[in-house]
Amino acid sequence: MTIDLWDGRQISATWEDKVILDNEMLDVKEFLVRFANAIRRFTKDENGLRGKWQEMEERSNLLEELAVLGFTEEKLREIQQKTERQEYDVLDITLDLVYAVAPIKRAMRAERLAEKLALLTPPQRALAEVILRNYVNDGVWTLSMKGFSDLLKQRYGSISEALSKLSFPTLDHALNYYSDIQHWLYAA
Repeated sequence: MTIDLWDGRQISATWEDKVILDNEMLDVKEFLVRFANAIRRFTKDENGLRGKWQEMEERSNLLEELAVLGFTEEKLREIQQKTERQEYDVLDITLDLVYAVAPIKRAMRAERLAEKLALLTPPQRALAEVILRNYVNDGVWTLSMKGFSDLLKQRYGSISEALSKLSFPTLDHALNYYSDIQHWLYAA
C-alpha cells in the first residue's frame, strides 16, 4: 500500500488498515502523524534529533518519552517492519518520515567508522567491531548501558577483567569509549 504523508511525499508500506495506539484504532497515516508530532515535541528540528540520538543517555530518555506516548520499542520495530526498513536505524526512519532526510542503512553507518576504529588499540577495535556487528543486526536496541555491561561480562567474564584486557584504567574510560563509538556512529 502507498501512504500519502502530510508533506505530499509517499511511502510504501505493508501495513494493515488500522493501528492500535493507546487503545485507540488509528489509520496508518494518523499513526505516523502522531509519531511525527511526538518527535517534534521533543526535538526542535533535524539537528536537535541527531544531537539527542548521538548521546546514549539523551537517546534513552527520548525513547522512554516516546514509549510513554505509546511509541514503544514494539511500535517502533513495527514501523521499521511495515515500511520495509528493517535494515535502517530508527533514527534514519524518523529523519525520513519527519524531516524528509534520506535514510542510511545501519551497515553503511557502521562502515563509516573504519577510520575512527583504526585509532583504537587492537583489543578495543575488536570489541568495537562486535558492538557494531550487534548494532547492524539488531539496531539501536543493542546500544544501551545494560547491553554494554552484558557484552563486557560475556566476552571477558567480568567488568574488571574487561578493563584490564582493553587497557582502560577506569570504568569511566570504558564508558567514554562506548559513548564515543555511538557518537561517531550517529554523526555519520
